[in-house]
Amino acid sequence: MKKIDVMRINESVEFLKSGVVDYEFRTTLCKELHGREEIEAIGKWLSGAKRYFLQNYRESDYVIDPRFSGYAREQLERFCEILRGKIETVEIRGVD
Repeated sequence: MKKIDVMRINESVEFLKSGVVDYEFRTTLCKELHGREEIEAIGKWLSGAKRYFLQNYRESDYVIDPRFSGYAREQLERFCEILRGKIETVEIRGVD
């Protein structure tokens, strides 16, 4: 597996947060990969960002790995509360 250069990603995040161009950050969340600890780490990393969207994972016949599952709206709202105060606008996408 190829190693990812995280420094380049961090540089991109900092550039976007500087406000030179309009942007938004987003993460597609699934229960098997994301929990409170990951959300808190993302909040710390993106602190000061303008917009961040939590997208719920959606099951589909076309997914690569069918073992993943999405969250209920209530849990996504709790994640939003963790992030508010660190990020200007935090909203949810992909939940009916």
